[in-house]
Order: sequence, then C-alpha cells, then structure tokens
Amino acid sequence: MGFYVTTPIYYVNAEPHLGHAYTTIGADILARHMRQRGEDVFFLTGTDEHGEPVAQVAEREGVSPRELADRNVVHFQELVRRINATNDFFIRTTDPEHEAEVRRFMQGLYDRGEIYEGTYEGWYCPNCADFKTDQELLEGNRCPIHKIVLVREREDNYFFKLSNYQEPLERLYAEQPSFVLPKHRYNEALAFIKQGLTDISVSRAKLRWGVPVPWDESQVIYVWFDALLNYLTALE
Repeated sequence: MGFYVTTPIYYVNAEPHLGHAYTTIGADILARHMRQRGEDVFFLTGTDEHGEPVAQVAEREGVSPRELADRNVVHFQELVRRINATNDFFIRTTDPEHEAEVRRFMQGLYDRGEIYEGTYEGWYCPNCADFKTDQELLEGNRCPIHKIVLVREREDNYFFKLSNYQEPLERLYAEQPSFVLPKHRYNEALAFIKQGLTDISVSRAKLRWGVPVPWDESQVIYVWFDALLNYLTALE
C-alpha cells in the first residue's frame, strides 16, 4: 500500500502568497520523509480553476475565466519550482482528462439514481461559492467568513441523496472506529453525521464557468464536487 499526500488545490482568482508556499512545503516535507522510509509516495498539488470566485475576478478584469486561470496558474507552477517541491503531479481542474473523469463519475451517480432534480433556496455567498444556513449567518444576513451581506437565491438544480448515507455511516463509525484518523477527530466527525445529513446541490444553473452536467448541459457541476474529485482523478 502506497502513501498519498496532497496539498489543497489552490484557487486561481489571485496569485499565490506565503500561505500557499507554507502548505506546499509542509506536504513536501512529509512526502520526502515517507520516501526515506521506503514508502511508495504519490505527492499531488495543483489548482482549482472553476467556480464563481474565479468568474467574478475575471469579469472585473475584463478577461475570460480561462484567460485568468491560464495567467495565474503559471505563478503556482513557478512556486512549486522555486521551493524545489518533489510533487509527482500538478493537476488543473480545467485539464481535459480531469473534466472527462468528473463527468463520468457524476453520470454514474445519476444513472444509479443517486441524483435527482429539485429546487434550492438559501443564502448564497459568492466568495465562498457556498450556501449558508440561517444558523450560520451573522446579524444582517452576513456571511460569517467574508462579512458581506448575502442575497437569498432560488434556483432549480440537481441534488445528491446524501441523506441516504446517514445510517450506513453511523454503522461504519460504530463498527470501525479506526476509520477516522486522527482519533481525536472521531467524536467531532460522528457528531456532524448524527446532527442529520441533508441532500446537497451538485449543480449550478446560473453559472457558466464549470464542468457541464453530462445529462443537462444547461447547468455546470458545483465547484465543490468538481474540485473534490481531483484527488481521485489525479490517480487515473
């Protein structure tokens, strides 16, 4: 069994800063250490290039999202070289191979009946590219992270049946407590599941910058699913 280590994939709505270097160096140290121990290591880093934050910056600068991504990804690739990181692969979520695998994966979920069409209404933060619950909002309907006033949005899109997995996950955690590492995160992870899993949106109808939904190309796959799958598609 090999050892897999990855940085987050970094947003290309701006150039890299010290925090990006710090994270990549940390992952590189771990990768080098594990190689010295004789492990078969795969070290991944890369860039998250879809989603509303990238599209918004591109619009402000008068360029296409793809032009912004192509311009800024060069700086992230240069960062890797400057710190002499030993990554095995640098992924871009605009890579054709990644996009094809994302479409294949999502189509598989749809074909198995795990995805259905519905309507979402909630407080949307464009900077987070995420919806916030009423409990998360600050006074004045503001984002708890970016402190901006949010607009309540409503749109028809597609949902993943996450609620179907609550009981199987609770059973898995009970039967295999070592499934969660480090151990001190076990109670936190289990408490999150026990508070109730709700179905989650997997597409955006009002955004064009993303991977098209394979069964309905009028929508794009929600960036959080597209980005999350990079840790899998990089191994294909």
